Amino acid sequence: TTALDVTIQGQILDLIAGLVAERGMSMILISHDLGVIAENVERMMVMYGGTVVESGETNAVFTRMGHPYTQGLFRARPRLGARKGTRLKTIAGTVPELADLPAGCTFADRCTIAEARCRAALPVVVDVGAAHGVRCIRTDVSMAAGSVGA
Repeated sequence: TTALDVTIQGQILDLIAGLVAERGMSMILISHDLGVIAENVERMMVMYGGTVVESGETNAVFTRMGHPYTQGLFRARPRLGARKGTRLKTIAGTVPELADLPAGCTFADRCTIAEARCRAALPVVVDVGAAHGVRCIRTDVSMAAGSVGA
């Protein structure tokens, strides 16, 4: 839906939602548009470098972002009422090549709270709420920074 006019996008998403309800189907929606995700899915996964770094009920992830990459995505979105010319926040660094991913956390080289142990091995998923998991060794720090408005 990226290249669609917002009105057409809404009509197509409504049509898909109608088909899902009518036929009792499930739907997988892949999008970078956080607004589309918020309005259309019950559960979500955030991926970085081909790895799920956070997953859970959409409301839980939106309310309490646990992975530094998820937090960066939310900080980078445009804000309603922002002054004209306000620059969007970006995530420092560059995306790794999928053919040459690091051994540990794929986000470690761009993460502001990464430690040496983050680069040693792929972190296990840590439960941070009911069916809400985060693949981060530093959830003690990341969860403290992950509330709405971070």
